[in-house]
Amino acid sequence: MSIVSVVSPATPMMTDLKIPNVPDSIVDIKGDAAECPHCCLPFAFFSSPVLKTNLLMSRNACFIIACFALATVASAACTGHEVDQYSVPIGESLLDMGDYWNQMLYGVVSRGVEQANKNIAAEKNSWLPDLGETRLARQQSPAALAKCVRQQLPSALSLIENVEDSLEATNYRDVTSGRRLAYRAEKEESVYLHGPGVPDPRHYNRLLFMRCSTIKVHGHYFGTDKIGHFFAMGYHYYSAYQAARLMGQTHELAMQKAADVCGWVTESSFLGITSTGIYSNADMATNYTGLKFYLNLTQPVKLQGHMVPAMVVRKGEYWKLREHFSVESPLFAQYVSVHWDEVLNPCYLDETVRAPARRAIKSRSRQLLDWYAGNDSRRRTRAYFDNILKHCTTYYGENYGHSGDVEWLLGLGTLCFDTATAPVDDPVVRGNRPSLRWSETPRRPSVRAASNSFRH
Repeated sequence: MSIVSVVSPATPMMTDLKIPNVPDSIVDIKGDAAECPHCCLPFAFFSSPVLKTNLLMSRNACFIIACFALATVASAACTGHEVDQYSVPIGESLLDMGDYWNQMLYGVVSRGVEQANKNIAAEKNSWLPDLGETRLARQQSPAALAKCVRQQLPSALSLIENVEDSLEATNYRDVTSGRRLAYRAEKEESVYLHGPGVPDPRHYNRLLFMRCSTIKVHGHYFGTDKIGHFFAMGYHYYSAYQAARLMGQTHELAMQKAADVCGWVTESSFLGITSTGIYSNADMATNYTGLKFYLNLTQPVKLQGHMVPAMVVRKGEYWKLREHFSVESPLFAQYVSVHWDEVLNPCYLDETVRAPARRAIKSRSRQLLDWYAGNDSRRRTRAYFDNILKHCTTYYGENYGHSGDVEWLLGLGTLCFDTATAPVDDPVVRGNRPSLRWSETPRRPSVRAASNSFRH
């Protein structure tokens, strides 16, 4: 999906997340995150009561044309973000940035709790009468806490742009060790460079939005655009979930409703297949785990097939961080998974752009196999990649909105191997890193340069 955003008025933001020798913080601009996490034009478009009525009543061609025109205008006037993970740095590896994102996530949650408690105290000390303590109850609600946590980060546009600017300032390398932190392919290298025979504006949108780098976090590769999907789109999903719960839906149905409604507005229409001709399953999975992040603030959720406790618990009338919740906890590792990788969990492409992309990917099969499997003969098989692809059709059994039949997806099992091979025993489907439990101490990377360079 392309996160299409319009820059909102910005106010000063926290400046404690810095890369040494780079003056600007990764997270230094704060937009109107609470009301519109990344000022997404289509969401604002759908918020109009008049248009909501028209959407329910109108099924004619004029509406379809209007929607397409909106997507075209939004694509031209706004900034989007896409990544090409099929383009990899030959002969190099990426330094794992898991420590940095753990620190960032801990800071976001802890500051959100602090802000929520300040709001509760202010309401308790307010001179205005609060009949039935309804205003106090609202400030003490999980939704209010989630809003405070979301407010600790800028809009998705600012967040992604600051990450990219900071990485570019160090030439995408760790300032201490010199090892590569990220890789951003030039447009000329992209597997999406060659478009359909008939000019298609969506093809040019895709290349225009190719502004994100591939990074490695807790053993998994994904684009920096996923950070915006996780925090910003995840909050949109959370808002839709809360609305469904208010209408009497069960937890399971509300989760599905959030994925269905938000998925239609994003990948299925304005920000995906309509604007770029690509439906990103990895984006959908990241949005879904972002929803789980906001739910996990105050309630147990299932992550990577295991129930994990809430990050925050009540202490009297206030909130506090759960015992054992610290920078040393798994934190971000619990959310990131192979589902975020657009190669292992490939996109569904419109037929007009599918064939050129398939040819480009097949031409670099050796590089991709070296990148994802190395010299491990157990992984250099079609069965290994097919098993991962099958695993990614759901999030550990939960429907997150995956789309596309296997033969239509750009999977490495199909593109890098001529014939099927016998299934392998105990196939690895979770990337390069085992799942961690909250009671365990996370295994630190052998090279600590990333945490030295990306720290509070």
